[in-house]
Amino acid sequence: SIPKQLMVHMVNSAARISPCQITLLEGKSDELIRELVAHKIDIVVTNFAPSGHDAKGLNVKSITKKNVAFFAAPKYKTLRSQFPKSISGQPMLLPTYDSKLRQDLDHWAKLNQIELNIFIESQDISVKKLLAINETGIMATATHTVTGQVLRGELLEIGKIQGVYEELFLITANRKMENPIAVKIMNTFSV
Repeated sequence: SIPKQLMVHMVNSAARISPCQITLLEGKSDELIRELVAHKIDIVVTNFAPSGHDAKGLNVKSITKKNVAFFAAPKYKTLRSQFPKSISGQPMLLPTYDSKLRQDLDHWAKLNQIELNIFIESQDISVKKLLAINETGIMATATHTVTGQVLRGELLEIGKIQGVYEELFLITANRKMENPIAVKIMNTFSV
């Protein structure tokens, strides 16, 4: 569920540091962290930071923390009034349960007595954006992930979700022989 434009920005940053070969992998955070600890990969971008015992031997850096809002095609403009109650029962395009954002959304909905009518669950933000643009439902996402679609008028903000944020992290593992490009990205990369 990491925005693709963020990955493009990071790949370009790595290429500017030094000529290199880059492999992009997708997977669940816990699986990627195991690969990182086993030194099979050099850096993980995730929206879930390990803590406590799970964070031992890892270097974690927050690279962005943005408000989350509901976005939809202009057809749903009337939902802006009376937000957040207006979205109760509307068709939702939400992340799957392996996303921290989904857990935060469920908690927010319970606190605000909002009925989440989950129509589609997807890990892929690009799919959710396309579905929202095509009037399939409303999606919850960090504001920076839909900037282009909002500027083009394809999506509009229905309302910000108070207290819900999308935070992204870079994670590396302690190593005797560090990858110099991964070290430089950890020290300099931001959104």
